[in-house]
Amino acid sequence: GLDKSLEQQYVIYLQNLHNYFFLLRYHKKLINYIAAAFDKGFDVDKYNDDLRTKKDSLDYIWLKYCQEIENIFKFKDKFKFN
Repeated sequence: GLDKSLEQQYVIYLQNLHNYFFLLRYHKKLINYIAAAFDKGFDVDKYNDDLRTKKDSLDYIWLKYCQEIENIFKFKDKFKFN
């Protein structure tokens, strides 16, 4: 009946609200990731290359990732995890 319909609409509303806030958090994390890449001097144009044919660009990207992973392990004791 009417109560069931209102309950379904409320559930849909809550799901949409959850998705909206999830996207906001994702968007903020994405902006932070891009800003950090610029701060580190990452050549973001390498992402525009066709990585199937430009091995030097692919190597560059992996090298930068590996350097950051090494930094994480070097400074892991300084991180606070929730």
